[in-house]
Amino acid sequence: MKNIRYIALAILLAATPLAAQKKAKPKVLETHVVATYTAQGNEKNIQEVRNNALKAAQLKAIEQVFGTSLSSTTGSTSTVDGDKSSTSFHENTHAEVRGEWVEDTKAPVFKMISDDPLTYQVEVWGTVREIVTAKIDITYKIYDYKGQETTQFTQTGLKETSHVFLDFFSPVKGNLVVYLLDETEDKAYLMLPYKYDTRPAYPIEKGETVTFFKDKFKEKSTRMRLTTPKEMDYFQLYLIFSPNDIFSNFEEKAKGTYKLNTMSIDKFHDWLTKAKNTDKSMIVNQETITLTNNTFK
Repeated sequence: MKNIRYIALAILLAATPLAAQKKAKPKVLETHVVATYTAQGNEKNIQEVRNNALKAAQLKAIEQVFGTSLSSTTGSTSTVDGDKSSTSFHENTHAEVRGEWVEDTKAPVFKMISDDPLTYQVEVWGTVREIVTAKIDITYKIYDYKGQETTQFTQTGLKETSHVFLDFFSPVKGNLVVYLLDETEDKAYLMLPYKYDTRPAYPIEKGETVTFFKDKFKEKSTRMRLTTPKEMDYFQLYLIFSPNDIFSNFEEKAKGTYKLNTMSIDKFHDWLTKAKNTDKSMIVNQETITLTNNTFK
């Protein structure tokens, strides 16, 4: 089943520092749209529902002018049981609009059209700006304890089989943040910078390949070891790079040596949207990691 998230920015798979390349001037256009929003059930009060309804209307207005970008990642896992084999697939699709809301040209109009379920019709008028990006050729490699490049891992009696390692390279100097999203736990784990690193992001030097999550004694590295109580699970790994400053974020400060700083997945996407909205040179690469639990009973 496709899980589609609408976020008010394009997926920036490649970008470049402002000084490195001249960008085309972004278009700024006026727009007007009427949208309908139904409460999701997790809002705390009517004001939060109205705020979400307004955001949904603004997103629809941006999409109407500049369209959307779709990014789809598919993971597959093959299992063999005697003479029988099977393959399962997991797909995540993110739809993101290619612009941002600049300002209202007229106050939005709200109309409640149903109270069960609570549904608002919102009419908005405003200006929207196109997101224009350039390119940085970053490269990275995700691999297992044997050094094999893969996004499929196994939970066994040996801890090493579910350890994830990362090599990262950028042709320009910048900063890197890595989050691991666990939808089962509704948690976004801040993997990089490491737990005991007080810097807001990990500095990347120009032209150097850096290995992460491997040497636990170097820089008090945190290992990325995946676990699940299910027979099979999927994790989303986000690599967030920018030639500018990045300020990583979390809701819950970890307590205990082996705990990580976390926030809910919705809070993570809110933070990421705001971060990309502020930094047009930010690059976000997302990978789906598959974990098969061979100890499942």
